[in-house]
Amino acid sequence: PERAREEPKVIPIPMILVKREDGLRYPFAYMVIPEIITFFGIFFTTHYVSLGSILVQFVLIAEMIVLGQTGVLGMEQTARNELYLVTVLLALLALWEHRENIKRLIHKEERKTYLIKKSESERQ
Repeated sequence: PERAREEPKVIPIPMILVKREDGLRYPFAYMVIPEIITFFGIFFTTHYVSLGSILVQFVLIAEMIVLGQTGVLGMEQTARNELYLVTVLLALLALWEHRENIKRLIHKEERKTYLIKKSESERQ
């Protein structure tokens, strides 16, 4: 006799979707990919966590403007302008919080972070 094949259980992953003006839905999770790439790209090349965090703010502003103006966010222009303003204000707040790190970066005194412990001679 033929055995009934059991279907694998699928666990639904909640996904926040942003509805575009043309009716298509855009997964919100994809919106953080440029920020993740920027942060880890900067971190792995310079070993400065603070520099990655600072540059992510600029990427966020650019991304919001691009997504807003291309219609991905599906918002009216006045709502987009408010979004841009809030995004810029949050970025400025983040930059203000990083002001000591920025000073240390300018003076080349910022501490580098390594995932693997390195000897003092390898760090320079």
